[in-house]
Amino acid sequence: MRTLSLKVLTQNSLVKVETDVRTLGEFKKETVVKGLEIDWANVKLIDRASKNSYEVEDAVLPSVNAILFIMPTKSKAGVYSYQEAKQLVKEYKSNGGKVPFNYTQASAIKLNEFLGSIEVKGVENEVVDTYTEPTNVIHLSPGVYTLIVDAPEIEEIEEVEFIDPTTLDDLNEEAEALKRILK
Repeated sequence: MRTLSLKVLTQNSLVKVETDVRTLGEFKKETVVKGLEIDWANVKLIDRASKNSYEVEDAVLPSVNAILFIMPTKSKAGVYSYQEAKQLVKEYKSNGGKVPFNYTQASAIKLNEFLGSIEVKGVENEVVDTYTEPTNVIHLSPGVYTLIVDAPEIEEIEEVEFIDPTTLDDLNEEAEALKRILK
């Protein structure tokens, strides 16, 4: 059992789904997910950590706890629909972005032009991995191996809890950046 947290663009909080399903098709049938009434034909899931995109029913979801962005897909013309564009501009404004016109009265063309003009901010202040490679490194080529590790007995293993310092503002910023990248 793991927790897949969904960052829905229309909500400020994460939707957490405790699940043990493997594929996107199975995930869509989960009660919590069904309750979100997501139009799966016009969205895709993107894993925050790997940036993998999940769009087809047989796509295998992360097997560990993960945060998944629910991102709208664009129409065939390469632009957002009026409703999608209006929602994206609204979210941009609610996240502190400046919109120099009344987006509620703007056309789809104007909304899409504005979305295209927004400068994409990269993810800043990422946690730096402090992992250092051990001195006993074994490099293997493809094949079948048996590995026997000789090590002194460990009397006690200390359990370490990792804390994710990510805030909802961080997730909103990442979602905005993904929207621009996927454009």
